[in-house]
Amino acid sequence: MLNGALVFVSALLLMLALQIETTSDDLWGPKIAPVFLAGSMLALCFVMAVVTFLQKNSKNPEAETGSEAGFQSGDPAPVVKIVGVILLGFFYFYAISLIGYLASTAISLFLILRLFENTNLKKNAVISVVGATVFYLAFIQALGIYDPGLKIIELFYQEI
Repeated sequence: MLNGALVFVSALLLMLALQIETTSDDLWGPKIAPVFLAGSMLALCFVMAVVTFLQKNSKNPEAETGSEAGFQSGDPAPVVKIVGVILLGFFYFYAISLIGYLASTAISLFLILRLFENTNLKKNAVISVVGATVFYLAFIQALGIYDPGLKIIELFYQEI
């Protein structure tokens, strides 16, 4: 069921990506990345369907229980992690304009590491700061992606 929904969404995304207009001198232009991502998503959905089909047809009873994935049916941990990731996404979306890209990325990385049970706080802090710095240098500095303005600073400099 889920795989069918994913196939539908990825096929829809691929159709939308193929409709991106390009110029005559650059046939792929801005649509190469969306087409590649949507096509990859569609291909991976088909791989997931084949793997699921093979697992259901195998005689291994463990494949049907999901115990090799680290949880038993009825275990709330996967749902808690999914909801946690969604809530962290909303936090990150709001925090990026409030405290900036670098700080919100570091905090979000730290929280996501904690959510997925990485318990070494010092290691998580180092990974978060280094990861946020690498992302900042790659996306904001090297690629020149627009860094949204900070709402806190804008509050102090508003004209009355």
